[in-house]
Amino acid sequence: MSRRADPARAAIVDIGSNSIRLVIYAVHGAAALPYFNEKVMAGLGRGLAETDELSEESVSAALAALRRFKAIVQGLGVNAVEVVATEAVRRASNGSAFALRAAMVLGQDLRILSGEDEGRLAAMGVLAGANNPSGLIGDLGGSSLELHPIGIDDAPAGETHLLGPLALSSNGAFSESKVRKAVAQSLSDSAQASFGYNRFYAVGGAWRALAKLHMDLQSYPLRVLNGYTLRAKDVRKTIKAVLASGDTPQLRSRLEAISSRRAPMAPYAAVVLDELIARTGVEQIIVSANGLREGVLRDMLSARTSDPLLDGAVAYARLNKDQQAFSEQLYTFVSPALVPEPDLFGSLDADERIDRAACLMADSGGLFHPDHRAPMAFDSVLRAPFAAVTHTERCFIAHAVGTRYARGFHLPEPFRDLIDQTQRLRARRLGACMRLGAVFSGRSAEILKHASLERSRTSLTLHVDARSEAMVSRTVRRRLAQAAENFSLQPDVEID
Repeated sequence: MSRRADPARAAIVDIGSNSIRLVIYAVHGAAALPYFNEKVMAGLGRGLAETDELSEESVSAALAALRRFKAIVQGLGVNAVEVVATEAVRRASNGSAFALRAAMVLGQDLRILSGEDEGRLAAMGVLAGANNPSGLIGDLGGSSLELHPIGIDDAPAGETHLLGPLALSSNGAFSESKVRKAVAQSLSDSAQASFGYNRFYAVGGAWRALAKLHMDLQSYPLRVLNGYTLRAKDVRKTIKAVLASGDTPQLRSRLEAISSRRAPMAPYAAVVLDELIARTGVEQIIVSANGLREGVLRDMLSARTSDPLLDGAVAYARLNKDQQAFSEQLYTFVSPALVPEPDLFGSLDADERIDRAACLMADSGGLFHPDHRAPMAFDSVLRAPFAAVTHTERCFIAHAVGTRYARGFHLPEPFRDLIDQTQRLRARRLGACMRLGAVFSGRSAEILKHASLERSRTSLTLHVDARSEAMVSRTVRRRLAQAAENFSLQPDVEID
């Protein structure tokens, strides 16, 4: 199983109602790692409800941003570029005229997406960033909210509602009662809001700001938004804090510290989310850093059938062909020692997937200073820009990689609540076996093919082909003993 190690670059320009953003991705199979990311708050949707037009001020700001983005794309030699525009441009009476001016600046046409297209592409983006997602996606932009099902065959068709903060704020200063009434009226006949989903995937910068506030209020240790999962009742507590921030200077300052530009819009986003939670009855809110742009990218490059987590590990660790081969052989080596085990991540297939990801990252700390490899590798893996992985799975992989580099590596205290005791034990066992495989083989896939592990009721046995007996050094025996200790077993070596 060989994965691409040489990335291709692709750029997405997203012309939204509030901001215009350029993201350049390094694409590796099903993984897309952001290489460059810049946004300009042009505010194309500001005042649109009153005038039905894009203001010349916002148009000028948007065109200036597009000139800069074109220069960056050309300077980096990116040839695969897609430009899309959303609610503000498709709704404005002068939206088509703006699109022509933008096309002249960029030297290529842009796609003005329908609401249906927005929902579909946002769903594709979530699909590219989550592992087998199932539920309702809510993509909140500056002007509109797209609701779209994912992973459920009989769910209603996608919907668009004019419930973005810019649309809701068009009637003057924020009034919770008025905003709540407008949201309730818009959602009153929504088939999506009454379908009965368990999970809600929150897409969009305004809702990411709410998630950041929740992390801040809870002193949550892992500040990675993608895959951050909250219970609905906890989200509603944060919503109450946002709605109280206008009268609470301390809360307002914390919100402004997270995003000064989004702070004025946060109460509108909070009310929309609160009404959705109440009407849908969802139990989990899952934050998705992926959305429309990643969906456009996936649509442009065609859907990839490989795993974004495993492809992302190859891309992030910059594994060459030999390193990939070693990582895959390492999984073959360690896996007999790890079964049978309890179901840790939802299924045995899910457990295998996470173990494989850890093996792909097992060589990621090789260039760090020897005195600091374990904590640096742990921290690097924990916060890597992986997709399709939960926070628990992140912590497990990082713990295993930290243990691979240091026998006495301990999971740092702030992160111990992210994985349970059974998962911590499994991570230590996996890390110790990876440590053994690496030292035995010198990180060579060809050499590791001549060894295998066997786990019995009493011992952990290293089987070695007679031709590779010289590889069984004193250090190898010591690492075997350390691995066996994690299983409470006796170490044994058999030359076959």
